[in-house]
Amino acid sequence: MLSKEKKQILIIGAGPSGMTAALSAAREGCACFVVEHNDAAGKKLALTGNGRCNYTNTDISTVHYHQGSGEDGFIKKLLEAFSYEDCISFFEGIGIEPEIKRYRFDDHGYVYPEGENAAAFRDRLYGACLEEGVVFKFGLGGEDIGLEYKDISDGQPDQPGHSGRSGRRFTSRLGDFDACIIATGSNAYPMTGSDNSIYPVLMHFGIKFNRFYPALCALFSKDEHLRELKGRRIETGVVLKIDGEPVMEERGEIQFNEHSISGIPVMQLSGYAAIMLSQGRKCSLMIDGREYPVHRTAGFDRSQCCSGGVDLDWICPETMESRSVKGLYFCGDILDVYGDCGGFNLHMSFASGYTAGKSAAE
Repeated sequence: MLSKEKKQILIIGAGPSGMTAALSAAREGCACFVVEHNDAAGKKLALTGNGRCNYTNTDISTVHYHQGSGEDGFIKKLLEAFSYEDCISFFEGIGIEPEIKRYRFDDHGYVYPEGENAAAFRDRLYGACLEEGVVFKFGLGGEDIGLEYKDISDGQPDQPGHSGRSGRRFTSRLGDFDACIIATGSNAYPMTGSDNSIYPVLMHFGIKFNRFYPALCALFSKDEHLRELKGRRIETGVVLKIDGEPVMEERGEIQFNEHSISGIPVMQLSGYAAIMLSQGRKCSLMIDGREYPVHRTAGFDRSQCCSGGVDLDWICPETMESRSVKGLYFCGDILDVYGDCGGFNLHMSFASGYTAGKSAAE
């Protein structure tokens, strides 16, 4: 049972950002209750990086992130508060030592848990939460608990030095809470439980949400030349063209399949391509002098993450708190930002989760 003497925090979602938020808030002396509609914590986390868990990168910087909304400095402020060194230190604190690997395609340092896999990484994070007294309730989603906002302050503005009573702000079938952190993720990889079930809650609180699109996935083409190239891998450059004009370029190993083109360079371009395709724009990939028309992406079921999410204009980057509903916080893949391949998305989940948890505790 949660202690009624401590600040009560509800976290919706037991993925990487939700567990990080819970652990951070619990270490600040809060009583944390996590609800998760899956039957276990961190299902997607246990599979990430082909089971190896590339959880951060030595080249964490704004150039590796793509935001669809919000102020230009949003990501910069978040990364300054939780750098890759901070990420490594945070997980060293729960017994995870880093192993840095470099690949021939770039100079980044890909950080993995030394001697452990993604499932073991998930288990350590979950175990650390339990050790701090975090309570988990599985098989229960945010849409199931009747969450309501009730401001029972004394009517005075919250400000430093003000001694007014703020009381509980969120009511639910599970009890009352001082703060709520929404960490339900995106629509990517639905086999791990990703879905739209949190949308009614967001609508209830009047939170602006930008439509999800698949990102970090293969792109499909009907070019018959792909049949001849099936199974072939080459290291080269690839240019994304929109309506015949080049807009983005990446380089690395590209893989040809019978109906699609994949590989990290193509995946880096796929998020923008998905948005353009949804608008009826013509997309194509220029590879070694040949242009391959693109008609669709691989879809949510084979995308590593999504573009779109909760509009960043509605969130304070220093705290991850909603600008419209005091005490409501957001973190992880539900935010309208995604990163490149290489541990950048997990780092964003941990950075935003850490910030949300610390801020909610304060």
